[in-house]
Amino acid sequence: MNICLATSTFPANPDDAAHAAFLLEVIRVIESRGHRVSVLTQVREPTSSPPLPSLDVVWFPWLKLGDRLAELTFGSMEGALSAASLVANGVRHLRLVRKSRRIDAFLCAWMIPSGFYAYLDQVLFRSRVPYALWALGSDVNKYRSNDLICNVLRRVAGRAAAVYADGYGLCDDVQSMTGRPCEFLPTFRSFRGAPITAPPEHTPKRFLFVGRHIAVKGIDVLVDALIAMKNGGHDAYRVDFVGDGEMTPLLKNRIAAAGLSQRARFLGRLSDEALARAYSDTDCLVIPSRSESIPIVMSEALQHGVPLIVSDVGDMGMLARRYGLGEVVPSGDPDALARALTKFIAKPWRLDDAQARELLSKLTFEGAADRLLSRLEQLVVT
Repeated sequence: MNICLATSTFPANPDDAAHAAFLLEVIRVIESRGHRVSVLTQVREPTSSPPLPSLDVVWFPWLKLGDRLAELTFGSMEGALSAASLVANGVRHLRLVRKSRRIDAFLCAWMIPSGFYAYLDQVLFRSRVPYALWALGSDVNKYRSNDLICNVLRRVAGRAAAVYADGYGLCDDVQSMTGRPCEFLPTFRSFRGAPITAPPEHTPKRFLFVGRHIAVKGIDVLVDALIAMKNGGHDAYRVDFVGDGEMTPLLKNRIAAAGLSQRARFLGRLSDEALARAYSDTDCLVIPSRSESIPIVMSEALQHGVPLIVSDVGDMGMLARRYGLGEVVPSGDPDALARALTKFIAKPWRLDDAQARELLSKLTFEGAADRLLSRLEQLVVT
């Protein structure tokens, strides 16, 4: 099959591990099964290069506004024009790719906006190429209270040949919003050569945050927790912050003002190789998100034998409790997070290797790929 992966978030170059790097694993697995993959995504950087050798990527132009599509809003004329430009160019180029690459099926990650391109291609240009939707959290969570977008989601899902989501709770949400059955399809990727072995313990203890520096990821909650720990006299730790975002300058200033610059380091974006070293060099990963499904970083930490402190949102709390992955704290509660960090410093916990392996076997894309591809093959045949 010729499959087009239509996505709104994709690595802009081989070193860009911060933007849906799991899609590279998706492409690798699909191609290993004998299929050809083309990628359709909007321009994000001034210059872009395929993150995998010889990968066919079509970056289409649009009226870009701000640094991230996820922060695009419709509350201004500029935002509305930017969104209209994105959709118009996305539909146009999806049609061009469909014809020039003789696409058999589309896999749209996320439902909005990529699924909207495929939907409009069918409605406006009478395309009969089937599309599958893959909800990945932000496309549902951001718009669940927006009646207009929810109506769009229902229409897009109504024409979809199949609907997937990367979380158990998210599947329920998608089904409730769209009325379509939704099947779990994981996004966890494999870190090559990363066995589940406990990292060496460090003194002082080392914590790690990996993710975008935006409010939904709860990075400010972690900074508040560190300040609370300092005020409580606890300083036997180090925290590394990986990633960047709109909150980075403010957080750096708060860390400096609190006198924590020797305890907290901002490492910026890291390549996969550097990120693997960061996991191997930490004692505990902290995921303080305000909203999540099953974050990729959870899988990456488990593959490096790193225990967790997670907020009780999405499926994280349930999985952490069921598989003994670590401590679960209320979302948006810096005092509770500070207590969990202090507890780990006093008495670190370890992963149960067997339970971690069992969970990873269920949550890696490679384990679910044949089921997805079988479904796409059925759609093409019929």
